[in-house]
Amino acid sequence: MIDVVSVAALQVNADMNASLTEASRENSDEYKQIKGILQRMHNTSANILSVYTVRYINNQEMFIVDAETDPELVSHLGDIYEKALPSALSRMATANQPYIEPEINTDEWEPG
Repeated sequence: MIDVVSVAALQVNADMNASLTEASRENSDEYKQIKGILQRMHNTSANILSVYTVRYINNQEMFIVDAETDPELVSHLGDIYEKALPSALSRMATANQPYIEPEINTDEWEPG
């Protein structure tokens, strides 16, 4: 699974993802382009339950782009990810490039 995520990370333009800073940007071409990439990755396997990008902002992990299409389940740009792994938060606080968290994170949407 880490290999699939690694490939997805290479497909997403990090600068474009970083430019998404306001919820109103969900209608932007950049957001739609990244969402399309994530949706294609999501659709490659039934074992992939969700695909999204997050960023560490103001001491919190925030969703940026979510591949989810169900309006009841989608996480929106700027939504706080309440279930972030402590190891992910500490790495994100000092990361200067995209990285893949080696631990599998399960939450109410993805039971382990």
